[in-house]
Amino acid sequence: MLTLRAVSSYLSAPFASKSLRSMAAESHLSKRLLFGEQVFEPEKLSVYESTHSIPPAGEILPKPHYIDFNTRALACAAADAISSNLPPRLSWFDWGGYNSVFLLTFNDGTEVIARIPYSRARIPSQSGVPPKMSSVVATMTFARYYCGIPCPRVLAWNSSGDNPVGAPYILMEKAEGEYPYARWGTVSEDRRLALFDQLAKYQAQYARPLPFSQIGSIYFASPHLAEQRNIDDLDLGDPALYRVGPLAKGPGRLNHLAGLSSPSSSVRELWRDYVSSERAAAIAKWGSCRTTVIDVEEDQPDLDSEDEHTMGELLDAAEAIESMIATCPLPTDERLLAPCLVMNDYACRNVLSDPDSMQITSFIDWDEVALLPFFLCTRFPEEIADCPGAPLEWRQRHGAAYGCADFQGSVDPEDDYYHMHMTYQKQRNYYKERLRAYDGRFNAELMRMRGDLLYIHYVVSHGWGRWMSPSVVNWMKERVNEIDTAS
Repeated sequence: MLTLRAVSSYLSAPFASKSLRSMAAESHLSKRLLFGEQVFEPEKLSVYESTHSIPPAGEILPKPHYIDFNTRALACAAADAISSNLPPRLSWFDWGGYNSVFLLTFNDGTEVIARIPYSRARIPSQSGVPPKMSSVVATMTFARYYCGIPCPRVLAWNSSGDNPVGAPYILMEKAEGEYPYARWGTVSEDRRLALFDQLAKYQAQYARPLPFSQIGSIYFASPHLAEQRNIDDLDLGDPALYRVGPLAKGPGRLNHLAGLSSPSSSVRELWRDYVSSERAAAIAKWGSCRTTVIDVEEDQPDLDSEDEHTMGELLDAAEAIESMIATCPLPTDERLLAPCLVMNDYACRNVLSDPDSMQITSFIDWDEVALLPFFLCTRFPEEIADCPGAPLEWRQRHGAAYGCADFQGSVDPEDDYYHMHMTYQKQRNYYKERLRAYDGRFNAELMRMRGDLLYIHYVVSHGWGRWMSPSVVNWMKERVNEIDTAS
């Protein structure tokens, strides 16, 4: 028998928690596929290999060097996932920073999306920790049924590169809508603000306090639930079907040396664990001698690979960041510490919307969503998370990656960026007002204090290369001194 690990997660309907039975009309797929393995006969694959005219990847990919996989096996997996005996047509659909996306269209009109990560974005498995892809699927399921956030319905997945497809993949239903930025330059400002209102509404949905006591990544509680006789009665909105595991790094953080092995009880513990595991991995790789020169590869954008860097610098940077973790003030309001879904890549490119109403129809990127404290759910959408015209030094510290603060200086009206700067500032002000309207915790005081916390989390979670950036080390030491002086 040929086994493909799979999850069927009925994710395409109304914005409310629903039982599995109430969604029965949505699909004829076996509910046992939710936690179990998808199994189909090897003869089915051999039929696809020998009789169906499906072009190889090199003939349909605009960038074939990014990915190589068995297109016929992918078509077979998609057909098996929807219990079809008909071969689909396979075409390239889209690509992102870390994935290539394909469309499989069946003769009855059914459309299935396949998302395959590029080789450079595939997250290595970690001993004793479930694969990252299993967390992505569980998080999408939980978000849909418990949090009421629209996202595509997952049909099947496989995290191994050794499966018949020859690459990890997720199969899901094709979501309706279009990318908002497809019309961004032609729509009115009122239409843009309508979309920002939608984004603020759903950011408040992400920020909803969740019934977990730890932070990390969400996984299914057990792979053995499929063995229960009453699986059809399971309510996918029941938090008991999920558990919190170690925070799984996304494809944007592959330059880490180490990953986490367990969930965390607090954000300070999470940060300390990040630093401790990364430092231990560095010592295991290069030793503890302070004069040892360490390898700086191209995936460390904060360090010049032509400069010489030593273990002493790395250890000093780790010590500086640990001091910052220990001394930085956290919110005292327990509501601001509540675990919630935090998206690290909140942007219009990861959203589909109705082209007429601007209503959001689906959030399509879940690689960088985790269970973290509410105060980390305060980044603006990327489209307004910048201050064009502000000095480069200011943007490197306060810019989009760190949540974006409003630039307190002035931009010359004659500057080419002046109009864009004022537009972004107006849109941010509107966005902050809408966030507060949807959830009063997004108040002015939180917006003022979030800067340091977002910056610390970003630096800590992006590994040793980010810590060793001279600007980061200097900022950490200065802030620790300021905090010590103030106390």
